[in-house]
Amino acid sequence: MGSYGSRLCYLREGDLMWWIAAAGLAMQAIGQYRANQAQADGEEANARFYQEQENFAKEAMFREQDITARDYEFQKGKLISAYGAGGVDVGSGSAALQVADVAFKKASELDAIKRKGMLDIKLARERKLSSVRQASELRDPINNIMQIGGTAMSGYSAYAGRTK
Repeated sequence: MGSYGSRLCYLREGDLMWWIAAAGLAMQAIGQYRANQAQADGEEANARFYQEQENFAKEAMFREQDITARDYEFQKGKLISAYGAGGVDVGSGSAALQVADVAFKKASELDAIKRKGMLDIKLARERKLSSVRQASELRDPINNIMQIGGTAMSGYSAYAGRTK
């Protein structure tokens, strides 16, 4: 009776159930930990994407501002040329008001582009920071220990309830 298999026969049923429950809890804890690590990897990938989105929003904002500024400068130049060709003094009267109106519209449009761009940048940055925080929480050893401890306590209480 020296073989391992014959020794199993001498285990009490409760002892065997305890070892099966412990093994199940260990597998569940390892699964939870690995799931947290996989989710953290995903959150870190999201953070990298949101960083790209933030960079793109900055570039798009500056590009749109450049295009808009050139368009308004072209309009202003065209207006001044037309008045000049007609012999109108651009520095006074309604001609000056029209040139000033184009400049005002340019400034207003550039400001609107900047405000929208800054909101897009802020949104991407907040999403990135949220993903970074979430990944950090998922990788935190204390968080993982707390989850595993909770799983172990739940498993033990279920096991203890069945053995009474």
